[in-house]
Parts: sequence; structure tokens; C-alpha cells
Amino acid sequence: MNKKISKTLFFLSENSRITTNLLSKNTHSSQQSASYMMQQLKKKRIILNYNTIVDPIKFGFTNILVGINYRIFDSKTKNEIINELKQIDSIISIQEATQGVDLLVEYSILNLSAFNKLHTDVMHKFYKNIETKFIFPVVVKHKFERAYLANKKKNQKDDVICGDRETRKLTEKEMQVLELLIQEPQITFSKISNKTKMAAKTIVNIKKRLETRKIIRGYSCTLNYKKTNIHRQVIFLTVSGRGMGEINKLVEYSKTHKNIIELVKVIGEYQLFIIVESKAEINIINDLRSEFPIKNYLIVNVNNMPKEQYVPENLK
Repeated sequence: MNKKISKTLFFLSENSRITTNLLSKNTHSSQQSASYMMQQLKKKRIILNYNTIVDPIKFGFTNILVGINYRIFDSKTKNEIINELKQIDSIISIQEATQGVDLLVEYSILNLSAFNKLHTDVMHKFYKNIETKFIFPVVVKHKFERAYLANKKKNQKDDVICGDRETRKLTEKEMQVLELLIQEPQITFSKISNKTKMAAKTIVNIKKRLETRKIIRGYSCTLNYKKTNIHRQVIFLTVSGRGMGEINKLVEYSKTHKNIIELVKVIGEYQLFIIVESKAEINIINDLRSEFPIKNYLIVNVNNMPKEQYVPENLK
């Protein structure tokens, strides 16, 4: 992956709705070149999807991460299972792995009882082929920029989602615009206008309002890890000793580490996990163990992301 592609991916992961004019300035290229690059990244499936980052807690959703192992290993059956999981609206993320577990599946659902029923149904349907390894309710997510792509000093901005926040009620018009942005993150204002019969100015104001109220937290993209040769690890950690003090230090450490793009606090055997991405394979666990009192850890090497979104498409 050359520097131009890497830098373009950085800016698109920070704001996938960036204008080609601004993208061209940031990448020091012509507007025509920037536009062509965006088209090629999607056409060649270097970018798999675009995403609207919506805070699920605003709609009363609870997120639960589930580790799953296969009982069988033929590719046809595995693909069938993944395709079935992708069709479940409450499953917002699926990561395929080569170490640690076989699948990381994230649900976003109204309550633990609803999750238990749905996940039990899923496991019953595929009981011969998969088994649950662990279940971790998500407490809060800290999202950081992919500084490694731009080879720059990391901005210490910390986007927090899934935390302790009040739910929000939206008007019918706000919900219409939001649902279209979730379904099609690159949608134009004119297309929204055609679908909703609202004036473009009204749509622009609604979008800004959704962003100001932090219902929409940004716009990003799903990368193709195989084609980009980006190494992705999900590292689960238990910290011994001084508890929350050490976890808070880990959050601060993650803000400045260019390869840590997310830190998520969970409930269960592990207290949290971090998501690490790099252009070349790195061994970050040794650095973490030298800096923090790590009691236990699990490394999951991810090689594919068949599904990524932030809330179910059906918000009602």
C-alpha cells in the first residue's frame, strides 16, 4: 500500500463524507485525482463499506460482544453461517479471526433478555457447527484516529460511545434522515430530498443537529485487511493491582499510541479490549506488559470484517 492510498484511507476513515475538494487539499493532489482515488478504493474493494457512526445508547441499545468457535472447518459451511449472521439486523459487526477465536460477533439490542433469546436461537440453529466461547456486555467504547495510516503524531481526540447517556427522542423528519444516512452513508442531500420530499436546506440543518446532539458521532469506512495487508488484533486484557486507576492510565496510553484505534471496557473475564492496527506486524503485548500490571490476556488476530455498522438499521 503506497503512501497516497494510505493517507487517503486515513482521511476517509476520519470522515468518509469529506468533500473531494478538502480531500485533495489534505492529500496534496488535484480534485480530479482525489475523486478518482475514492472511486478506485471502493471499486477495488480496498474500502468494503462506508459507515455512519451512531451512538447506540441514544436509542436505548445495549451492545454485547460474543466470541464464537467453529465445530466444523469447511469453507462452504462457514460462509453460509456468516451470510446468515449478516442478515440479522441486531448483529452489527462480524470479524473473522485466525487466532484466539474464530468469530467476534457484536449484537446491539434493546436489553439482555432480548439478546439471550436471539443468541440462543442463533446457537440452536447452528448448534452442530458453532459454539459460544465467551459473552461480554460492552460498558463503553473509546474510539481514536488511525494515525498509523498518515504516519503522523496522534491527535488525542477521544470519541466515546456506548457510555452512560440519556436516550434521545427524534422527530419523524430527523428519524427519516438518520435512517437514510445509516443505510447509505455516502448519500447526497439531493437524493435524501427526493426520498423524503424535504428541502435540501432542511436536510442539511437536520444532519447538523444530529451531529451537534452527538447522535451521529462521525462517518468512517470498513477496510479490506487482506488487500491492504493491514494487521488487526483485538487484545483482551485483565489488569491486576489498582483497578480503575490502571485502566484509566491505559485509556490515556491508548490515546497517544498510533496503532491503538479503539479501547472498549467490558464486563466479564476480561475488563477491556483494545483494537490494534498496523502496516507491519507488531508485538504490542510485550509493551503493554512492561507498562501495566497485565494479569491475563487473549490475542485475537482478525483477517476479515464481513459486517460493520454501529446500530441496527431498524432503530424503532
